[in-house]
Amino acid sequence: MTKNIDLIKLPKKKYEAVKKIALKQAIESAGKKTLDEYNKKFSFLVEYFQRAISNGKAHYYIESKDVTYDCRLGGLTGNWDKTEYGSYKGNTLPYKVKVPDLAGFLGELPSLKELEYFIRTSGSNYFVSYCGNNYVGVIFRDGAQLKRISTYSSFYIYNMGETGGYHNDLFLLFPVHHFHGIDANITANQVVLDLLMHDLPVSETAFANKTQYEIFTKLLESWKLPGITADGDKLGLDIDLLYREALNGKKPFFMNEADYKAIINGTATADEVQLKDLVDNFLNCDYNRACLDPYDNNLLIDPNRGHWDLWDMDDNGSADGGIVKLPKPWVARNPVADINSGIVAIDFGTKSTVVVYKNENSEILPLQVGSGNYAGGIKKENYENPTIVQFLDINSFMKAYNAKAGRPDTSYEDITVSSNAKQNLDVSSSTEYYSFFDELKQWCGGSREKVKIEDKQGNTYDLPAYLDLLDTDIDPIEIYAYYLGLYINNMLQEKHIFMHYIMSFPVNYERNIREKLLRSFAKGLKKSLPTALLSNDEAMKRFKVVEGATEPAAYACTALMEFGFDPVDEEKNYYGVFDFGGGTTDFDFGMLEELADGRYDYKLTHFGENGDRTLGGENLLKLMAFEVFSKNYEKLLRNEKGDKIPFCTAPDSETIVGNEAIIRESREAKQNMHNLVEKLRPVWEAPDSEEATQLLNKASVQVNLFTDKGVQVPNFPLSLEHVDLLEIIHDRIEKGIRNFFISLNQAFQSGGDEVDNLSDVAEISIFMAGNSSKAEVVTEIFNEYIGESEDGTAPKALELFDVASKEEMPHFRLYPPLGTPQADEIKSAALQDDDEDDSDEDDVNNLMRPTGKTGVAYGLLETCAGGSIKVVDQQASARNEVSFQFYIGKNRKKKFVTLMSRGADYDTWVKFIDASDDFDLLYSDKPEAATNKAPVSIAKRYHVVLDKKDAAGYVFIKPCSSTSIVYKVASSESECQQSGSGEDEPRRIDLS
Repeated sequence: MTKNIDLIKLPKKKYEAVKKIALKQAIESAGKKTLDEYNKKFSFLVEYFQRAISNGKAHYYIESKDVTYDCRLGGLTGNWDKTEYGSYKGNTLPYKVKVPDLAGFLGELPSLKELEYFIRTSGSNYFVSYCGNNYVGVIFRDGAQLKRISTYSSFYIYNMGETGGYHNDLFLLFPVHHFHGIDANITANQVVLDLLMHDLPVSETAFANKTQYEIFTKLLESWKLPGITADGDKLGLDIDLLYREALNGKKPFFMNEADYKAIINGTATADEVQLKDLVDNFLNCDYNRACLDPYDNNLLIDPNRGHWDLWDMDDNGSADGGIVKLPKPWVARNPVADINSGIVAIDFGTKSTVVVYKNENSEILPLQVGSGNYAGGIKKENYENPTIVQFLDINSFMKAYNAKAGRPDTSYEDITVSSNAKQNLDVSSSTEYYSFFDELKQWCGGSREKVKIEDKQGNTYDLPAYLDLLDTDIDPIEIYAYYLGLYINNMLQEKHIFMHYIMSFPVNYERNIREKLLRSFAKGLKKSLPTALLSNDEAMKRFKVVEGATEPAAYACTALMEFGFDPVDEEKNYYGVFDFGGGTTDFDFGMLEELADGRYDYKLTHFGENGDRTLGGENLLKLMAFEVFSKNYEKLLRNEKGDKIPFCTAPDSETIVGNEAIIRESREAKQNMHNLVEKLRPVWEAPDSEEATQLLNKASVQVNLFTDKGVQVPNFPLSLEHVDLLEIIHDRIEKGIRNFFISLNQAFQSGGDEVDNLSDVAEISIFMAGNSSKAEVVTEIFNEYIGESEDGTAPKALELFDVASKEEMPHFRLYPPLGTPQADEIKSAALQDDDEDDSDEDDVNNLMRPTGKTGVAYGLLETCAGGSIKVVDQQASARNEVSFQFYIGKNRKKKFVTLMSRGADYDTWVKFIDASDDFDLLYSDKPEAATNKAPVSIAKRYHVVLDKKDAAGYVFIKPCSSTSIVYKVASSESECQQSGSGEDEPRRIDLS
């Protein structure tokens, strides 16, 4: 659906640019005609003065100023009828010769050559005819020296101060004024310009006829008009001056009033130069917004294509600038015609975000959202969007962002995201650290911490916790979603506007967080749509951003289908998901059954979830970096420059005595942590690489660090001698895997009637998900927990289960992350497909099928309306809230003893301790806490000071949200149920 348009209504900012070009060109065009006419008259006068000078007419008296213009001098002399302009007496030093001015022009002394134009300078009585008998000579200038001609009867020249015998005689001062310097060679063109430029009205008698005089008079008056100037040896126009004045409302004297008002008030005709600028503006619109590839020229002229932003030009209320007329029509396209019926799934990740969609043929395909550079061919990095925002000029961005409902004229040079921002972070200085925000998911996931942002202009913003964000606050999530929307909805492909979006969230995200995230993403995605679509109420009924299955459940659906699971009749396929991502690790437990209800093929029952909040690939790197910094404490405290080199803590890092001196939360400390993390990254992400091998074998690593004063210390050597990086990785991952099996046991215990006892389950499939699960060490540790060792030692998981022997323990089958060669091998065997592509996961073909990273997004589409799998969540509470996320307990002989478990009922009070005195409440999110054997150090302590102590009463606790509890002093649980006021009101404790 297209149409041709020849008038473009532009918003003020864009029209101003066009108007300036149009106005300047109009001035130049009209000015050229006027200037040509003036120069014809100018040439006519030049010819006259040329003839006059040739005929000996060299000087012209200016009666109104009482001066004479001399063509040979190229300047002014006095009135020749006056001989008393000034004098100098004697020749003694110093010579403060004061030359009289000429009609306001600075008086100067002539040279000897110039003096000869006016009086004789040789022979007897050479000056008497002019000077009279009162003077014995005339003073003139010879370069930098003053000289005098002094004699009664013969010719003598003396330097001033040189003895000549005339100590008390008078010397004449003959003033002149040079327009072109001493002894200049003057042309007739310069003569006419001098008369005009210096407003020297020669009398009519000086001209041969009246016509010459009238022409001269008109040019003299025109010279007083703004903009007339000299251009070499002819008349010219100061276009820049005329243009500046025209912009300020002053019409050039030669310009047509109607033409001027049309441009100023909002109508301009585009010529070739302007057209090119307009073309560039429209073809580079999304390059300017998000660094997308520029569109090709045919977009504006192909009758079957067309530009979205042109469709509602006439209706665009924000286009308050003006109208530009095109020499040839352009093609506008109705964006409604480009609506794609596909459903888009967004997996908003800690480190990166992936997007896939289901097309009209029910094929699930990835979308390129990693960068805007598609012309370079298909690349893996184009399909992952780093979850990071860089703030360069927030005020400029927000002004443009708020100026338009859809596709505003924002610039990626004001705020940038994704790969551009990530690359900038890697080479940034410490002073720029707060311009980057790379913990978007952690921030919105429940953290109550405020975030400080400082853009590169020096503007600082303190963002509250995500849930406390107001509509008037900057919302980084919305901005990130806006850019993601620009990558999704653009004109690089046909029919590429999507209206239906589905998102996944971690299992521990509370309902209010999920709803706010959906709103933020909806606002940002909607902002990426054309205004012509946003104003179409019928079309916008199709727009929605909805919640889908949880991240691990979505991945489970994908893995079950990809690995060929197909339960029939009463068969149950039990599974566990170990979703090891960049920031956290999620556990999910469930079963797949056949469901023949006509709408779905299968039912996936999710009956357990848990996780390890601090186990993530990025957190492992930070933990390694923290250990390296800690082992170099003395060197960091006393470096060569005399300043401390700070660093910050890492998740799961232990408190080390003395480190407080250089542990900071400053930008320098965070930048130092980032720089070392990037140096150590190969050890985690590419352990077999040469770079990793060198790091593990070398005794030190060199890193660019910053002192606490912000001074960079290049290539600072950090010792690695007493840091076992591989051991750090192994031990932390083993803790996570141990917690996985503890959580699995708990899930089966609380799974309900539909879930079999763990001892009755024959097999459980474990699906490894997330990029971090690709590490070989993860598989090695899992095998230690589920397989027998060579010496016959029982699997480590056995001690964590409620079974009597390893024979009662289910058989566990470990599945590698999708997209890996190992996964392809299993899929090939399951599907009995010898042609399965076992290529490396970086292969282009592998981008078209689910991987450990994209599996969540694929699963979202399998479980949404129209998909093949129905998801049933047994964990959902009656209030549709996330279950309580902590274990609450006490310290018993240095062990953590659980009194209230994760997932505790929101309406049930639990007796915690007697109310005789204040007490410590311990809490942990680690599944290991449920064993009652974990060291007390796994928990955090909250000291409670009772408002009212009661030796006969007890302290009761219960959850009030997924991360908060309330406590109350009462004699019994039934008393807790009674409402109270004042001191009897329950007190709230936030644990996050």
